[in-house]
Amino acid sequence: MLIDIIHWGERKSMKINPYVRAVDENGEKVLFDTKRGLFYGIDEIGADIWSGIESGLDMDALIILLQQKYADVSKQQLHIDIENFITELKRSKLIKMR
Repeated sequence: MLIDIIHWGERKSMKINPYVRAVDENGEKVLFDTKRGLFYGIDEIGADIWSGIESGLDMDALIILLQQKYADVSKQQLHIDIENFITELKRSKLIKMR
């Protein structure tokens, strides 16, 4: 199994695949993979990460953005959580690295 690791300080940007749509549904964001007909519900933090990706933020910028919103979470923990979420998005083919 190949595991993608995003290293702190990398400047790789993430791009949402063109066949993915995002909608807000009852306070949560729902991602729809139109290519495979799959839906993914994501929570508030996941929605914040998704919005950052939509805005073109890289990993470091996402950490800074979320650190401001979730001040009680350490930078290291935010990095781990963001990295895990992005890895899942990539594994699900919802985003790609460029």
